Amino acid sequence: MDKQTTEALARLLEILDELRVKCPWDREQTMESLRNATLEEVCELAEAIDENNPEHIKEELGDLLLHIAFYSKIASQQGMFTLADVANGISDKLVHRHPHVFADVAANTTGEVLKNWDNLKVQEGKKRRSRLGKFFRRAKYGWLLLKR
Repeated sequence: MDKQTTEALARLLEILDELRVKCPWDREQTMESLRNATLEEVCELAEAIDENNPEHIKEELGDLLLHIAFYSKIASQQGMFTLADVANGISDKLVHRHPHVFADVAANTTGEVLKNWDNLKVQEGKKRRSRLGKFFRRAKYGWLLLKR
């Protein structure tokens, strides 16, 4: 990771630390209180992508990055997990789910990659799907209904 990115992420986390101490609103937030705002931010990102607007996409990605940092900060304060745990968890998952890149499994087409991915998820016992995920798969723009 380049120095500029490392410094930018450190700055975000330092600002969030200060907000959790000095701002009553930020201090009172919980995972439950942030939930609906997070869903709204995801919908706004989808809209920005549909608009093909790089500045709007960047703004909405920043909002989601804040939410990830915020949830991780709350969890850390409660002794549950840290942002490092989140990053390491997804890194481990990506390496595991991409054996065609990080191990000796052959996958030369997208179809083969998806087949391997599905097989790994079954082996992991990860057949669960979220209620919202099912909803989004049924309606191409189902997220629009959530905003009303």
